[in-house]
Amino acid sequence: MDEVSPLGVYLVKSGSKGDRLLFRYPYAIDTESDTHGNKKRSNPYALILTEDTLNTTRISDKALSNLFATKSELCNRKFELKVNDVRFVGHPVQLCSKRETSTFLMFNVVFALKANASHDIVNFYHDFTHKVAIALSSEESRCNYLSGELKSMLQAHDDTVAMPEDSEESPYYLILKRSQLARDLQRAYNELHSSGSVHLRINRWINVSFCLPHKVHRLRLTRNSLKAEAIQKCLMQLRPYHTLLLLVDPRELADSLPNDSSSALVRLIFTASPMRSLVQLAADTDLSLKQVFQLAAHLVYWAKATIIYPLCESNCYVLAPNAPTDTNSPVHERFAEMFPGVSLPAFMSKFSLPTTLSQLNDPMDLKNERKQLLQILVWMLQERVLMQLHTYVYLVPTEQPHGFLGSRPFLADPHAAQRPATSQLCPMFRGKHHLEEIMYEENVRRSHLLALLDKFREVLFTVQHEDPTVAIFYS
Repeated sequence: MDEVSPLGVYLVKSGSKGDRLLFRYPYAIDTESDTHGNKKRSNPYALILTEDTLNTTRISDKALSNLFATKSELCNRKFELKVNDVRFVGHPVQLCSKRETSTFLMFNVVFALKANASHDIVNFYHDFTHKVAIALSSEESRCNYLSGELKSMLQAHDDTVAMPEDSEESPYYLILKRSQLARDLQRAYNELHSSGSVHLRINRWINVSFCLPHKVHRLRLTRNSLKAEAIQKCLMQLRPYHTLLLLVDPRELADSLPNDSSSALVRLIFTASPMRSLVQLAADTDLSLKQVFQLAAHLVYWAKATIIYPLCESNCYVLAPNAPTDTNSPVHERFAEMFPGVSLPAFMSKFSLPTTLSQLNDPMDLKNERKQLLQILVWMLQERVLMQLHTYVYLVPTEQPHGFLGSRPFLADPHAAQRPATSQLCPMFRGKHHLEEIMYEENVRRSHLLALLDKFREVLFTVQHEDPTVAIFYS
């Protein structure tokens, strides 16, 4: 099991009648083998547990309740505790019930993680438990929802104790049948395991959404997990000339959004096109550029989209370093379903060397063939089979800089007035800015920039490599 997935989830309460562990998942029934000479039958509700999960199920309920039921001084703040190879993370909350008869004083939703989980992952789980705690506290103040759920769980424990001694039914199995809150916690655990994203609706009233970027991006890439700070760095480099490439079907993405989601987000989802920049999308959706940036960053963070440069004939692409070459890989199967009768290896071979779209376009191709070529290219970018190469410029002056940029002979050129102030471009020729960025920052046309590179080819050297900002998605 990886360090991102949880080992378990727990709910503890404390009140006038003491503290108690009300719910845990996964759960296991403590059984003694032939202690009384009676061999118990196998439990029909037993869960298949991994060794990591067994480390948490071996801790008794009483021990966990003692650990998680914190004093009032430790409430409303981060809770973190390490026991052997397990790290527990939560956010205990002290209840301020309006009813004087309430016996519940505090509650704590706790997740168990591997002890070697990074500090970043621990903080993400704390944020999630904090969100859940806020939602539960709000519903308790509004309609005493939490008190009702806790009483239901307590009653399930009492009913299990009253059952015959040979009963194999777990109180937690009974709680899952009776309590919506328990099912929400179970769902959160399962979704964090499977997808890394959680969408809950506490008491069918408050939406709680959470995303583990380490997990959702790794599942999308089927490679090593990404660190959240790397994704944030990528989003900080977002520029108006970039565009949004959706990684999922727009209709499915819109249907998965909560009912109260932003209408602006829905408009952007259905308007997004790999051939239109963020500036153009802002105009198409009647949104400010800042709003488009925020919505685009949200979609990238949740691994629903990625950032690319708009498709055009000058774009240069090459096979990604980790492109799947095995014909039995799932990527090849998905390609065969999407484009029947077309060979993915044949298309991949076209990009074994850096290739521009203009080199692929055949004037003799029919309109439908060109459309399919564009669809295949977009699909290969979505699957990270291809990566774009950008051209970076280095200024390397010669020993006799008579033709150097900004020198008198060049400035005296009668055609120089028709060009941008070339001397102002010198800071951009340090290998840190690709042509597309220079064109945007300095308001230069590609034709003028290429003419400049040709005129001063003795001192201006170009190299091609991927944009370091988006290279994290290919690592």
